[in-house]
Amino acid sequence: NPQQQQSFQNNQSFDQYEYQPLYDLGLDIVENNGFLIVSGNDIFSKKDSIKACGFRFDAKSKTWYKPIEQGVA
Repeated sequence: NPQQQQSFQNNQSFDQYEYQPLYDLGLDIVENNGFLIVSGNDIFSKKDSIKACGFRFDAKSKTWYKPIEQGVA
């Protein structure tokens, strides 16, 4: 249900449409302490798409992250 998904995403302080390709791959993006974190299944196989959206990989925590751009919302 796209309307239900949109209302959920409207609670976020970042522009979800910027990351639509990641949502289309079944990934999710969550806020955590000023960063956006990518989560989902089989992330490694989707790393090129994640990288194309500006995320970086942290080997220590094995997560893809990106600082939240202030003033976007």
